Amino acid sequence: VFKTGLLLRREVGVMDELSEVEAKFDASCVTVGDLFENLHLLDEKDDPVRITNYKEVSGWDKYYFQGPNWVRHRCDGKRKTSVLTCKVRKSESSLADRHEVDMQIQESVNVDIVEAFLKLSGWKLGFEIQKTSYIFQLTTPTHKACIALYNVWQENELLIRLPGIYEVFSVAKEKTEPRRFLEVEIEKDSACTHEQALEHLKGWIKYLQTSLCVDEPLNKSLFELYRPKTEESAILSLDPKPGVTQ
Repeated sequence: VFKTGLLLRREVGVMDELSEVEAKFDASCVTVGDLFENLHLLDEKDDPVRITNYKEVSGWDKYYFQGPNWVRHRCDGKRKTSVLTCKVRKSESSLADRHEVDMQIQESVNVDIVEAFLKLSGWKLGFEIQKTSYIFQLTTPTHKACIALYNVWQENELLIRLPGIYEVFSVAKEKTEPRRFLEVEIEKDSACTHEQALEHLKGWIKYLQTSLCVDEPLNKSLFELYRPKTEESAILSLDPKPGVTQ
């Protein structure tokens, strides 16, 4: 074990491609500069952790429901690429290990086509969040990791009655106060088993808590944090008894 607490021994295996191994933190006190500095210092040390890629991404997540089931449609607004994702908890006490299925949409398929398919096949838009992310991809001798700091907010549509003798309304968007999160995920193409990935995640959690002073990982996903609590607050009517959590 080296300074970050990650396992040095090379462990060749196969991760579960239908699972997600990650931890999410409230990062209200973490700046982009803090993350840059800590990860670059880690990259410059003798520890075999290397930054292989960095990118900034802005886009949106739209959550669709059909009965008790939910699916997320994520779009990178700049490149217009998108992915459909379904997640289900394995445990009520932790988000570290969840079922996850990702379906990457080819760049040749327009985002509007994906949304039209969802709506035509019975899915209804439940709510939407906006995100700006600062993403680092790293490699170690035992696995690959992705660390992201991102801001999340919503832009809710408001119906405003204009003054005058006629019933004239205007649609405006109200932006909620952004909230910042920090996330670390063990990449699915890592050369380790699912059980080993969970151990590597523990090492990253310890490192981030020590270097960035974040608290314990959250036990609520973005879906659970931002899903409207009542039908009236949703973009469209929500199923009152959703059973699958993102």
